[in-house]
Amino acid sequence: LLPTDGNWPGGIMQLFFALSPVVRNLVRRCSKNDLAPRLQEQRLDESGVDGISLWTAECSSARDDIFAFCQPSTESMDDIRKVVKSAGPRLVLAVNPQWRETMDGYDLLGKQDGLLGRIGNFLGGTSGARKELAELEFEDTFLLQQYVVRGSDCQIMKCYPSSSWFVFSRNDEGKDVFVGKQETRPSYQDIERLLEEKGVAAKWARDAGLSKKFE
Repeated sequence: LLPTDGNWPGGIMQLFFALSPVVRNLVRRCSKNDLAPRLQEQRLDESGVDGISLWTAECSSARDDIFAFCQPSTESMDDIRKVVKSAGPRLVLAVNPQWRETMDGYDLLGKQDGLLGRIGNFLGGTSGARKELAELEFEDTFLLQQYVVRGSDCQIMKCYPSSSWFVFSRNDEGKDVFVGKQETRPSYQDIERLLEEKGVAAKWARDAGLSKKFE
């Protein structure tokens, strides 16, 4: 998704209109036993401005049907539960969910038992949704998140079937360079350590000529 003014990346609806065709192609390509499934999209955002939908690939045999939620939010959990229950062993995907992969104070509060946990989730925490997705047996298949660490653009990525997390950073020539990997999700501090081990100085020092360029 390229911003028209070179600055603003767009809101949730711009992301939705860019992502929905991708999800459509994804469910079609995942349909291995039917090369021409009937594809349908159902909008799930009653307001029409939240950018949430459900794509269904209806195959010649119902046992091969595929379901994919496009940008589900925590408010989509009722729909997710219903689809998972009716799908049985059939594939159900959640693509680009509208919650952060990192946790803030509300998320941490939502992990608590009892009243505190309910308050945290009510105030916008996503721990309840994460826990329920795990109980519904959803598995992480592809995750990509960007950080700025010591002035450098960095990305962490996990891609099925690998269990490892991979870390990349953009060098001074604008190219993404592999920095390292680990089995647990890299934190900001982990990325900083990997950059130091690679001898990558802070960007301000490189820009000022005080340290060598990141190649």
